[in-house]
Amino acid sequence: MSISCKCAAAVAAAVTTMTAAGAEPLVKQFVLNDLRSPEAIARWAVNTEAAPAEISFVPDGRLGQPGCAEVLWPGGATQPFIMLTGDTLPLKDWSDYDYLCMEVYNPDDAVQPFYMLATTPWAAGGAIAWSQETDAPGWDWSWQLFMEPGRSTLRIPVRDATRNLRDVQIFRIANETQKPTRFQLADVRLETADPQVLLTELLADLEAFQARMTAAGPAAEALQPGVTRLLGDVARLREQLEQAKARGGWADEAESRNWRRAAGLARERLEDMEKRFPVVLFNAAVGQEIWGAWHYGWTHGSVKVFRHDEQPFAGEIGGTVKLELAANEGEGVQVVVRSRRPLRNVKLNAAPLRSADGAVIAPEQLNIAPVGYVNTIRPYYDVPFTGWYPDPICTFLDGFELPEETWQPILVDVRTAADQPAGLYRGNLTLTADGMKPIEIPFEVTVYDFAIPVKHHLPTAFSAGFEFFGPYFQTPEERERFLQYCADQCSLEDLQEGTPAYRAAVAYEKTIDLMLEHRMALDNIYSPFPPRLEWLKKLKANGIDRFSVLNYSGQFDPETGRLTPESKQKFFDDLDAILKKLEAAGLRDMAEVYGFDESQPRYFPALKEITDEIKAKYPDLPISTTAYDPTYGGDGNELTSIDIWCPLLPHFETNQANIQAARQRGKKIWWYICCNPKAPYPNWFVEYPTAQARLVMGAMPWKYDVEGFLYYAMMLWRDHWDATAPDGTPKRCGTTMARYMTTGPLTDFNGASLNVYSGDGELVYPGADGPVPTLRLKAIRDGLEDYEYLWLLREAAGQARNGAQNVPAGWLERAEQALTVPAAVVKNLREFDNSGDRLLAYRRQIAELLNEWKAAQQ
Repeated sequence: MSISCKCAAAVAAAVTTMTAAGAEPLVKQFVLNDLRSPEAIARWAVNTEAAPAEISFVPDGRLGQPGCAEVLWPGGATQPFIMLTGDTLPLKDWSDYDYLCMEVYNPDDAVQPFYMLATTPWAAGGAIAWSQETDAPGWDWSWQLFMEPGRSTLRIPVRDATRNLRDVQIFRIANETQKPTRFQLADVRLETADPQVLLTELLADLEAFQARMTAAGPAAEALQPGVTRLLGDVARLREQLEQAKARGGWADEAESRNWRRAAGLARERLEDMEKRFPVVLFNAAVGQEIWGAWHYGWTHGSVKVFRHDEQPFAGEIGGTVKLELAANEGEGVQVVVRSRRPLRNVKLNAAPLRSADGAVIAPEQLNIAPVGYVNTIRPYYDVPFTGWYPDPICTFLDGFELPEETWQPILVDVRTAADQPAGLYRGNLTLTADGMKPIEIPFEVTVYDFAIPVKHHLPTAFSAGFEFFGPYFQTPEERERFLQYCADQCSLEDLQEGTPAYRAAVAYEKTIDLMLEHRMALDNIYSPFPPRLEWLKKLKANGIDRFSVLNYSGQFDPETGRLTPESKQKFFDDLDAILKKLEAAGLRDMAEVYGFDESQPRYFPALKEITDEIKAKYPDLPISTTAYDPTYGGDGNELTSIDIWCPLLPHFETNQANIQAARQRGKKIWWYICCNPKAPYPNWFVEYPTAQARLVMGAMPWKYDVEGFLYYAMMLWRDHWDATAPDGTPKRCGTTMARYMTTGPLTDFNGASLNVYSGDGELVYPGADGPVPTLRLKAIRDGLEDYEYLWLLREAAGQARNGAQNVPAGWLERAEQALTVPAAVVKNLREFDNSGDRLLAYRRQIAELLNEWKAAQQ
């Protein structure tokens, strides 16, 4: 049974909001403040701390008559806001509405981000440890908005934008800007959703679901009664809406509310069927035989697989597991196990994979381990839910227990040799469990005819701070001995095997090796002392040509606002010593210095002084910073000695003109993420889609010509670790410096870092014998390798453009087109492929072009 195109087109006709006398409008509005008069504008309060926002009435604004408000954010890294609260906020219960809307005009050529806080005092607690009253900090926000250049209408879902939609006591519009910014604002209002839009979207999603059922064939028949019922519900909704349109509106508020409630229930039924869909396919695949009580599915490594119905499994059920990668590359695929009854000692093993030419991918080239889960607590940012999220890869487990009716992924991570012959490799994976007949799973790996370069063409700096290594050194005395090792002041043998300091040093060496396996450049941007020389040699051998050898921030004199003379003297003494040591070892060209982390303008005089002195003494030594200068050393601020500026990722969308100007002055512009940005920008919090980590390191920096990436912490292991109690509830452990991840797949960790963020600064977990990798770590590696695919294609296109022989017909045109990241993968830094599906299709397109080029050149 299907829905006709004529029916869908009829529902898609425009809905009028005009109403007949006494009728309830199809779209209901409540104006919070129209900002169309000086009296309306006077109801808004502004921040009183730091530089306040300015709001004024303009009679001839760009938002129509009779005038509107103009808002000025003063700049200077402040957090200005305008606010309605108390009697000036006329409606506190927003639960009858679907959207918060406002008219805006952005006079800039770039997108302007700003923030909104809609909260209540009762929202404080848990991750939100600060006030939710009128003294809430200026940086706090519940939703982020974006104004495109020119005039636009912003529509924000009320449920997403508010911390308690039934009790909004404070409503703010705010910003955190480093430069003065103006915009115009009017008609801040609440609206119900257009009923015809709701129905049209429901119909479209239902048709898409029917198409999936048709493709699945008889296996999906169990869902047909539910679809039939839902079609009847939709027909009644359509009929009721047509009747309301004919009479110019709903008969009364009760009819409006009942229709919306019925539409919501229909949407919930469809979502329930979508969650049941993979389970129905699984049950059809295993049948009723006792030996068919378990089965497998599979999906790529750039997606999260949830244990139950938090998000439905969207991979393949059964069949041949497939993977594609180049030589000298790592790439993973997830084999997902499910059973109708509990299983013990579940394992997945691999046999050699062989090509038709006799080449082999040995079992040792496959790292196979179950994906673990952390039981997240409520974070500061918006997430779909709190609870069990996949993140750690439980390399410490041999076998594991599988509860009934649970999806459990096992990551199969393949690593090809640098000289791995191209071809199609075939073999089997074997799934075993106590008391169960083994399942032989066909496995095919396609190796492309090119290799990932050893040299890293996107510079990175992943800071692996010694100070966060608490689970291993445990006491202040052992910490000091461990730091002596890190500073190259003693050998591993000097620490004495079996001591906590020795264990910490071994674990740190394993962390370095793990980072290099994943193309991540070890750094320590906060270190007050130079690194071990052998580490720099190891980085050099793995294609990494830079390291921050010393931090130049130092100690400040509160009277002068400059670094103290003693601090500067120590810095230059240490720098002189390490540069001489590097020169003798042939590593001098790797050295960089970093400092003034995220510093605000009041520190710029000190920043200028120290960087000018460094540049005068060492003209060829690169100097980098994340200091908050939106001009990157331009606009007459005299910060000219800094070579590498590293703003937050969103600046490549909101501050592009200054980035281009800085590049014209010869500066390099990297980007970084940390506990910011938050959605809709990408990040790699535990709750965010795995594909975002891959995009941030591959397709996105390529699209935006980013010249490097910085990350402040690999392992933020402090004594604030939270854990999960045996009953599955989160709990605080107190001081647990020696706690390791040893259980799984359900671990006793919750992924919390800095108390309110999940996974920020923690890309690995502490294991008893060293770091435990994560899905996010794998995605970062995959993104860096995606970047190399694009680099290789650009190199090949350059050769073709410069007269290379045997260029296939039309190849150069197709290659140049592929070098532009498609909008389906990354439209901008707020709209991109969260599924990983389109990204992998794009990667395959690049690989096929490189294969074609290689074949022609041979």
